[in-house]
Formats: sequence, structure tokens, C-alpha cells
Amino acid sequence: MRACGEITADWIATRDWARDLHSRAEVMDFYTGSVFATRETWVAGDPVEGFYVWHPEWREVTALMARHPGRGVGRALLDHAKATYGSFVLYVMQANRRAWDFYRREGLTELKRSDGDNEEGLPDVLMGWEAA
Repeated sequence: MRACGEITADWIATRDWARDLHSRAEVMDFYTGSVFATRETWVAGDPVEGFYVWHPEWREVTALMARHPGRGVGRALLDHAKATYGSFVLYVMQANRRAWDFYRREGLTELKRSDGDNEEGLPDVLMGWEAA
């Protein structure tokens, strides 16, 4: 699980719009102490190349991260979520255009937008997917 926290912390550190939201230690503590203890986590690769976190009560993918975006790991993880859960929602930050475009290409639809009523205080988009 530490590898998943590191993937997330590394990703945050490379995004100007996300860099100052949480320290690396806070991210690691949150993932290793809270997220992984209370939610299902699926990983890809050995060593870990990506992961997603599932919150069954909310039917939400609460995180989907790939160490090296653009190499198919995110798509494989998303395909797993589609095949496993049939329908789900996820949030993506509006500033994260690459992810937003990826999810749209993969068949997710925009359900609503916020002006930042989340922990990060940043505008986001709720997206959904449902099997046909």
C-alpha cells in the first residue's frame, strides 16, 4: 500500500494546481492509514504501476492512479472497475484535463460540476459510468 501512496504523492508533486494542497507525509498517512484500511484497493503490476480504490457504500472509484500515465495501466484498471461493479461514479478535478478527457473517451459521462465544494477546495466534475 505504501507504493500506492507514493504514486499519489509523486503525482501531486508534479501538478502546479495540486502541489500545495497536502504535504507528502499527509498524503502517505491518509492513504496508508485511512483509505486502504476502509476501502477496497486494486493494484496493477509488480512492482505496483497503478491502482484504484473502491468505496462500496458510495459506489465510487475514489482514486485511480497510474505511475506512468499513457501506457495503458489506467485503462486496464478502469476496465476492471467496469467489469467488476457495473456502474460507478468518480470525481475528477476540472484542472486535470488529461484525466477528464481520458474518462470521457472511456465512456464516462459528466453528471455535475462543483465550484470546489470538496476537501481540496478546487472545482471538480462528477462523472459516471453504467453498463449498457
